[in-house]
Amino acid sequence: MYAVVLSAAAQTDLDNIVQYIAVDNPTAAEKLGLDLIDEKHRGVLKLIHGNYVITYRIDESNHTVQVLGFTHGARIK
Repeated sequence: MYAVVLSAAAQTDLDNIVQYIAVDNPTAAEKLGLDLIDEKHRGVLKLIHGNYVITYRIDESNHTVQVLGFTHGARIK
């Protein structure tokens, strides 16, 4: 397992996103902020190809890439 370190710029981006959403919906803002840094999402990567987002995880111990899903950009909420 790798440690995840947010750069100062990434932390500022996250803070700004949460503050923006909190103006209209503080509960949703808090949930989103926590979800974005939640450990269960660590190691999950995304690749954008045209209009599609490919979500995957690298398993170095087995030398495999596990594809978790394909999503059209218009379907991302």
